Amino acid sequence: MEKPENPRKYIIWWNNNFEPKIDLSATTLYRDVSAFVMYDFIHSDAFTTLIHQLHNYDAEYRRSFGYDLLMKKPEEIKLEPKEWDKFILKVWRKNVVQNVNWHTDNWDKEKCKPNGGWVTPDNWYDRIHDIVRTRIVVKYFDGVKFLLDRMYNHFVDYRCLCDPDWEAREEGYYAAHLNIIRDYSIPVGIKMREKKVSVEIQITTQIKDVITELTHKYYERKRETLELPDMKWQWDYRCDEFAPNYLGHMLHYIEGAVMQIREKEKLNDRK
Repeated sequence: MEKPENPRKYIIWWNNNFEPKIDLSATTLYRDVSAFVMYDFIHSDAFTTLIHQLHNYDAEYRRSFGYDLLMKKPEEIKLEPKEWDKFILKVWRKNVVQNVNWHTDNWDKEKCKPNGGWVTPDNWYDRIHDIVRTRIVVKYFDGVKFLLDRMYNHFVDYRCLCDPDWEAREEGYYAAHLNIIRDYSIPVGIKMREKKVSVEIQITTQIKDVITELTHKYYERKRETLELPDMKWQWDYRCDEFAPNYLGHMLHYIEGAVMQIREKEKLNDRK
């Protein structure tokens, strides 16, 4: 069986082979659930107190290093639900694009399921980690770990499960994510069930945030295709990947070099 080549064809393929269906009711339910999770999280004690704590973290970082930590006021940080189109794109990628067990010539539901099993409408709320998300931008490289460590301890104090995720991709994407996992009562079929749903807080630097905005449309297009390049992008300077990918790597290096200079200056000041 050939892989469905885009999310639209994936939905048709899924509905022809699996239950429950991905239909209008599944779409509506996803939007309702993601909106509910966002509302519940925003009004939780864990999040409302985080806003106050972010001011404290900013002051602590300033005392230690002489620079501001955050690029915007904590009150300006907003959560948002993942849009349905982007959500189903991620489901398609997990079940199809990244599925190393898919055998086109000898396809079987069980033998060809992805590692960890199929992502289905019954389990995708606890399998997709960013149905609600936000991004916090810090000024400098070391601010990422500084903030992630403190937020991790903060949410653990509120008995949340926390899963820190440090991403460093081949294509030059670098970011840290803190997945905060809490129990939510969610309709599954005709019953309400407790599900562990994750809210994602991404932490990135000012420079990386700018690059993300510049390359966002390119990476969106890349994620929507099954096509593999004829040549590795590292050896094809004319391809779309070459400039944005290496730009990400170079800027990550430059940010690290800036930190080395900053730390050396601080040591010299102490002498």
